[in-house]
Formats: sequence, C-alpha cells, structure tokens
Amino acid sequence: MKKIIVGLFLVFAIAGVFYLVQTGVITWQPLTMIVAALAAPFKFIMGLFGSEEKIRAKFQAERDAEREWQQNLEKRITEREESEAKVLKEIEEIDVKLKKLEDEQSQIESKIADASPEDIQKKTRERFGN
Repeated sequence: MKKIIVGLFLVFAIAGVFYLVQTGVITWQPLTMIVAALAAPFKFIMGLFGSEEKIRAKFQAERDAEREWQQNLEKRITEREESEAKVLKEIEEIDVKLKKLEDEQSQIESKIADASPEDIQKKTRERFGN
C-alpha cells in the first residue's frame, strides 16, 4: 500500500513537472537543480530507516534466535519427560518391593497366628537371647 501511494505521488509529480515545462513556467535547467536539491535530503531520510537488506538481515537474525530458543525449549522438555519417565519407573520398582514386603509380612503374620505359644517363645529366645 505504501509503495502504491509513493508511486502515485511520483506519477502526479512528474506529470505536474511536464505541465510546468510545457507551459513555460519552468525550464529544464532550474528543474534539475530543484530535483537534485530535493533528492539529497530524501536519500538521507531514507538512509535513516535502513536499507531493505539490513531489515531482512535483522529479521532473519530474530528468526534464527527464535528457532534456537525453540530448540532449547524442546530439548528441556524432552529432558524433563525422560526424567519423569525415570522417576515413574523407580516408583513402580518401589511399589513392587513394597508389595513383596507386604506379602512377606502377611506370611509372617499367618505363621505367627498358626504357631503355638511355645514355638513363639522358642523363636524369640533364639533371636534375642535369654
């Protein structure tokens, strides 16, 4: 849109200059001096905004930085998922051990329930002494 407006402005300006030259209001020599006088500040002002290559390079650098940040983020997410999987595996192993210990405890309790008081006293003396 901006380019279209600038292009229309230039077309109307050139048409106006040709009209002024044809009517004799201005000649080509003063016209070229006026164009040169206007072109220098215009070029300076456009130079302040930067060239298209600089703008493209700037945005490419931003895209590269964003891509690198995204890759680092994905790497951290993957590491956390692996860590979570490891912790879950450890929890499962502990649950298996806990289940085994609970089974052993229930077996010991059933043995104690089935044992006679004399057997319990005998085992207690064997383990803890007199």
